[in-house]
Amino acid sequence: MSRSSFHLLLGLLFFLARFTAWAQSPDTQQAQLRERTLLATNNARAHAASGNWAEAISTLQNAINSLSPSNSTTAAYRHYLYFNMGYLYEHQPDADAATLKLAAQAYAQALSNKPDDVKTLNNLILVSRAIGDNLSALTYIDHIIRLDSSSAYQWHLVAGDIYRSEGRQDQAWKEYKKAIDLNPTNRTAAQKIVDLYETGPADDQKLLEQCKEFRQSGMAEMARIGLEEILRKNCDTWSSDPQYNEDALLEWAGVLIENRWVRRDIFDGIAAMKCNSRPLEDLQRSIRDGWYKVGFAPSQQSWWLENERRAFYYLAMQKSWADYLLTTGRQREAMELYEAAWAPLNRIQDRSREIYGRNGVVLIDLLTQLARVYTNKTLDPNGMKFREMESRLFEQKGAAISADDLPAMEKFHTILGYIYVERKQWQNGARGAKFQLEHAIRAAKMAAQDDPTHSKPIPHLYHYLGLTYMNIGNPGEATNAYLDAAIGYLETDNLRLAGQMVKTFDSIGVMTPVTQAKATSVRTLVAARSQIKQLDVESFEPDKGKYFRAQATYTWIDNPNGLEGIPDDVLKRQRFKALSDLSEQADNVGATDVSQALKQRALTSLQEVTVLSSPQDVVRLNKVKNTSQLTEYNEVGKHPNVNFDPKNEVYVPTEGRDYKKVIYFKEDIAERH
Repeated sequence: MSRSSFHLLLGLLFFLARFTAWAQSPDTQQAQLRERTLLATNNARAHAASGNWAEAISTLQNAINSLSPSNSTTAAYRHYLYFNMGYLYEHQPDADAATLKLAAQAYAQALSNKPDDVKTLNNLILVSRAIGDNLSALTYIDHIIRLDSSSAYQWHLVAGDIYRSEGRQDQAWKEYKKAIDLNPTNRTAAQKIVDLYETGPADDQKLLEQCKEFRQSGMAEMARIGLEEILRKNCDTWSSDPQYNEDALLEWAGVLIENRWVRRDIFDGIAAMKCNSRPLEDLQRSIRDGWYKVGFAPSQQSWWLENERRAFYYLAMQKSWADYLLTTGRQREAMELYEAAWAPLNRIQDRSREIYGRNGVVLIDLLTQLARVYTNKTLDPNGMKFREMESRLFEQKGAAISADDLPAMEKFHTILGYIYVERKQWQNGARGAKFQLEHAIRAAKMAAQDDPTHSKPIPHLYHYLGLTYMNIGNPGEATNAYLDAAIGYLETDNLRLAGQMVKTFDSIGVMTPVTQAKATSVRTLVAARSQIKQLDVESFEPDKGKYFRAQATYTWIDNPNGLEGIPDDVLKRQRFKALSDLSEQADNVGATDVSQALKQRALTSLQEVTVLSSPQDVVRLNKVKNTSQLTEYNEVGKHPNVNFDPKNEVYVPTEGRDYKKVIYFKEDIAERH
């Protein structure tokens, strides 16, 4: 061999060695595997597109067989090929049960190579349901919920549907209830619960409690539908459990009153049930023949007037029916119903809190409406009716003052204040809105000082007082009143009106340095709470040790001292509201870890709260508690929470009395008398 040939051969051997080393390198192997996998997949799809499904499946199977051995290097490609095989089996035009079973097997193989793939689990659940393998579907649902809490709501609905298809109503209820706990205002789960009740065994008490939760969560329409379903199922068996049926009927009446649904079409729907129960028959008779009239003793009246609680609801419905008549132009009939309901409402125990969440509302609304009607000269030509009403109210207010009855004093000052605002009687000593509203607020504050657990937001009073100050030419005091109204609306979770108050006091433009600082604080709270529902997943990404990037907007949560002019107890409640709502939004967008940290912070924030301020806070408390995975940390992986559980009681608004104490954290929520 010549020297030149030898060098040529040596160079070739060297090149082959280099090439072999390159071909055997991990990066090159991965590239080759990826190329072969994509080529096989594209060829399979081309066969499927031309209708040659068998060839498509065979192409994928050959590619899988070529991936030898089965190890961590080839697992990702096996997953990809098996997933596509399952997809092709599933989507064949004439796929029968046997073909779908092959799809399930292919998806299961894909999952074995990538156990936590959400997309594969999703398809496995759907195919398992299609072939009737409910046990596997439920197993996969448990798996996917653990992996992806943001989709838990939807999968609990699917699990509920599976149990319902098997006739396992109790299990279906539990799954639908879990979905509602995760998303209390979503109508889909609510409708499924009502439908389940309609077709399944009548578990009246369970549905009644759920309807109360619907109402508390703002889903009044679902509460009404569910309660009417209870009434329909029990209309011919009323006497079997009269107390339960009475509770359901009064809850239904409360929903109608609260939402101004006491009107003809609603009652026509009840009449269509053709119920033989006395309460509903008596209610229909009231609509047909006339409501309660002065001069009739309760014993001569219907079931509704046999005790004070029923009578209150009946008279509240009468007042609401009069409101409905006003909208149809029947002022005289409305006036007669208002006048007839006034005296008995004034005699019996006020139960407005059961309906509206605060005391006195029914009587206040009734008399305000009556004052409005009396401005019609044809109904009160010489003003005598109004003067008589005014005189009676002053007498009752005087009696409350003599008895040092602060709640009654607040109520009558409020009624008179509202009436004078309605009649634009702004300033005339005791017969003016300014005097009465200021005294109503003073009475409310004194009552709260006597017992802090009976304190309550009164934004409506500050709102009307601001309007009064503007009409008497005092913009500075109006600004203060509107600021306090905004704070009250934040406390009651009425963010729309809180925002309206911000626009109102900003438009006045008259502020001292003190009110300016307070206004800045109010704007911060309103803006922060209003924008929570707009936060996306990027807003919750960790950033330099913060809980989420959007935290700059919520620095007041960690540093409430920066908000001047806001009472300390209000700030503590606002922290709980904001942290709870942020945790819910984090769940909604899939930021699970951050959501868990926020839920724990929301619960620990209650250690500093004595009284919650709105029924929605109870929903927040239940939701955070039911969906949190409590740990010893109050941040993801950092800062052990050494003060995790020093206190677990808080007062919340409730029906029937001012407040109840509830247990939260590690115990189930339960009333403590």
